[in-house]
Amino acid sequence: AAALIKRSGNLYLWGLNTYGQLGREAERASDTNTRLAGNVTKVAVTPRSVFYRTENGDVFALGSNAYGQFGLGSRDTQSVPVCIVGDCRDFAAGTDFLLVLKNDGTVWSAGNDSFGQLGRATAEELEPEAGTMTAEAQQALENAAAEAVFGQVENLAGATAVYAAGHTAFALIGSELYAWGENTLGQLGTGDRSACESPKLVHRKA
Repeated sequence: AAALIKRSGNLYLWGLNTYGQLGREAERASDTNTRLAGNVTKVAVTPRSVFYRTENGDVFALGSNAYGQFGLGSRDTQSVPVCIVGDCRDFAAGTDFLLVLKNDGTVWSAGNDSFGQLGRATAEELEPEAGTMTAEAQQALENAAAEAVFGQVENLAGATAVYAAGHTAFALIGSELYAWGENTLGQLGTGDRSACESPKLVHRKA
């Protein structure tokens, strides 16, 4: 899928719709850009999912949720936008995982953790926003594996921005850059090629 945010804050989507990521159930693809939401400040498009943030700090998701990256405790595909978390300053979407930076500077993650990109050995669970879950989803939450529920990234506080690419995650704290996750090609910049399951300082601006 492709996305565009206009100056008005309106979000438009078009392209592949295999997982309902355009917010339209019937079509497998669309060559017409169609408005999905308003008051949008940021959007992230992955091969199977779409995430966006609104002015009030709510993050919405739709499309594939195969790895529980929506953090709702289930892995159900969503063809209608669902609010997955609020009080958000920033977010970043990697390959089937999501990072959320809360207004208090903490970072939370959900989804695929195959390379430790969730950054948490033990997860403190973050309850989904009130009113966003059905009784069935609440039951699924109680039975879910940790990666299907938002957990706090460990040893990371006071973050100001988050980034994600593939199975690798980054966070900025002042002038310091932290990285974790996949490192097969040395993309973490740690001087080796070992995956890292918790944030590691990789650069400090002089």
